[in-house]
Amino acid sequence: LFRSSTIPLPQSLKAGMQELAQGQMQEAVRVPLKTGLPHLDATLNELAGGELIVIGARPSVGKTSLVTQILVEAAKAGTPTLFYTGEMLVQAINRRILSQQAKISWEHTIAPDKILDERIRSRVYQTMERLQALPVHNHAFHNRDVQQLCADAKRFVHIHKVKIICFDYLQLIN
Repeated sequence: LFRSSTIPLPQSLKAGMQELAQGQMQEAVRVPLKTGLPHLDATLNELAGGELIVIGARPSVGKTSLVTQILVEAAKAGTPTLFYTGEMLVQAINRRILSQQAKISWEHTIAPDKILDERIRSRVYQTMERLQALPVHNHAFHNRDVQQLCADAKRFVHIHKVKIICFDYLQLIN
């Protein structure tokens, strides 16, 4: 049914009805997705392979934080993920993830060796160690078009077996 990237709705519905009538409808592969937020987990339940989910909101309300949390939780469950950003440097994304996972202020991630509180410093280093083992891939893009991003994503899927891909800041894609 969804072999082409663009299918007009009437054609898609007709093809879907024909496949259904012939018993050829393929079952979508379900990928359990945990966000770490119980209410949201209950709402989302599970995602089907090939689904596109768009998260939109006003600036600075937590879209990137939510998505990085979802990607890390998926990686903790063994699902390789890719976070593609056109807005931030990879180092900034890594610090954001470290801050979320260690439950510390973002400022503490800039120079963890200068943190005076030993408990916080220890938590930062333990979290860094745990995060290094996760299949989370962060990649920045600048001045890329859709074809280039798709080629990059396919490369990550092929090399790293990535199952979940997030593009942050769609407006920056040429």
